[in-house]
Amino acid sequence: MIQQQSFELHWYPGHMAKWDREFNQHLQRVDVVVEVLDARMPGMSRHTEIRSRVEHREKPLVTVLNKEDLADVKILTEWKKTLEAQGEHVILLDAQRATQAKKDLIQAIIQAGQVAQARWVAKGEKPRPIRTMIMGMPNVVKSSLINGSMGNKKVHTGHKAGV
Repeated sequence: MIQQQSFELHWYPGHMAKWDREFNQHLQRVDVVVEVLDARMPGMSRHTEIRSRVEHREKPLVTVLNKEDLADVKILTEWKKTLEAQGEHVILLDAQRATQAKKDLIQAIIQAGQVAQARWVAKGEKPRPIRTMIMGMPNVVKSSLINGSMGNKKVHTGHKAGV
């Protein structure tokens, strides 16, 4: 007679486990989280746990819908309204071209970071620069966004993911 054994299968690749650990460590050290999403498919380019983890740590979340020039305007507008209704700061941009949108992103980060600065002042600490984490799935153009916002090339970019 063969006995049936039950077992539970866990599938969580090593690189995701590493990301999970590092994200939690970095989240403790930052004041604002910027999540870059692909404007053509915001729901598919968002990690499902980001929002809840950021809210749990009481960090402001700024959402960038990048590649707006390639997205359907009507659908993109609906996404923006939905995310803003959930309390997120939403910026629409094309990281390759939109100078004003990048300025808007920097302003959104500064505005979101004012909450942290107010806490420091209340504790009697000196204000310091706002620490920001920019994150997102591969190929949402994080590196180009960082380079464009900084005004020079700080991060290497390439035509394939992971550069």
